[in-house]
Amino acid sequence: DYLGIGAGAHSKLTTAGEPRRTARRRNPLSYMRHAGTALALGEDRKVGAADLIFEYMLNRLRLTAPLVSREFEAATGLSFTSVRPTLTTLADEGLMTLTDSGWQPTPRGREMLNDIMGRFLPDRLDLCTPPGEAADK
Repeated sequence: DYLGIGAGAHSKLTTAGEPRRTARRRNPLSYMRHAGTALALGEDRKVGAADLIFEYMLNRLRLTAPLVSREFEAATGLSFTSVRPTLTTLADEGLMTLTDSGWQPTPRGREMLNDIMGRFLPDRLDLCTPPGEAADK
């Protein structure tokens, strides 16, 4: 979760297990006129199930610590098998690697992090898990 402060700032906060995205009004004068009230918000929406994976990866892959299944599952409530095919494809392309600690972007993957994150958008995510494949790490 993160909190955005000021005109045009974006936030993602989870309360009662429900992630929400908010955005403040972009126009500084309008934002200032409504600062401290609910009218300062330009957007407030629940993060739907289809967007949970992208929302998680958007923030998580920026960290240097490896991505592990139990952390993913705890944060999203989804099975790690939902992202394994995409991670495997990214590994085949040299953008991600599976270490003893978990999944991490390769040096090349770090340079292309926005492209990697885009693979987890709902319309691009490969949700098919090959038969016999299980979650790992």
